Amino acid sequence: MVGFHTFDHARHFLSSSRRSLGVSVCSRKGGNLGVKYMGRNVMVTVSHVGVERKTLSREMESDAAMNIAATIQERHKGKALIVGVDYCDRLRGVALKLLAWERTLKEYPEFIGKAMLVQRCLGARTEAREEDSNKSVEELKILVKRINDKYDVPAVDFEILSERDFTREERLGLFQIASVYLYTPVREGLNLQPLEFTFCSKKGIAIVSEFSCCCSVLNGALRVQPFNISSVTDIIVNALQMSDEVR
Repeated sequence: MVGFHTFDHARHFLSSSRRSLGVSVCSRKGGNLGVKYMGRNVMVTVSHVGVERKTLSREMESDAAMNIAATIQERHKGKALIVGVDYCDRLRGVALKLLAWERTLKEYPEFIGKAMLVQRCLGARTEAREEDSNKSVEELKILVKRINDKYDVPAVDFEILSERDFTREERLGLFQIASVYLYTPVREGLNLQPLEFTFCSKKGIAIVSEFSCCCSVLNGALRVQPFNISSVTDIIVNALQMSDEVR
């Protein structure tokens, strides 16, 4: 048995097996897929990983989560919060996210001082990604400074942290008070944060890239093509203008 998180990933595997190995792909009784290879029947399954609801509920109510929620709310009192938590590498599409937010403020100046992008970036997870991470950090700093320098009030609350310094309790505290979760990777494997946000948020909606693993799982999320900056801008505005009930 070979398992995948989403049907798209399983379909890519089946297509590659057929084209590269010349194996036959077949559907089985009960709707399962499979391939015949060297006399064996290999079953292909689709089963997305979920979140631990009891654990999240407990951590949401922890002192660390409540404190970070109160601190961010006090810092940006009266503003709608768009949040993002990403690793600092190009595949995460954080630069595209910042460009979309910059365009949103340019085309819809009524959100200046009324909405804030709270972006937390985590350093490279491995030495192999360190060079990419460092280049991404410098690029993001330039973009954040450019956006904030345009206006009398800051429009981006940006921090670069290590995983050790940014715990899950702090992440969940941030998710609880956000109106919008913005996630724009250009390619990824598995990330459960959008599911965490959906579970934890009291009044928010997730905007997710069509290239993200969770896009086909979160039916209520707003989907975007991250390279289409104008389209992402429209979706952000749509999300901000929704009532809490609609979100």
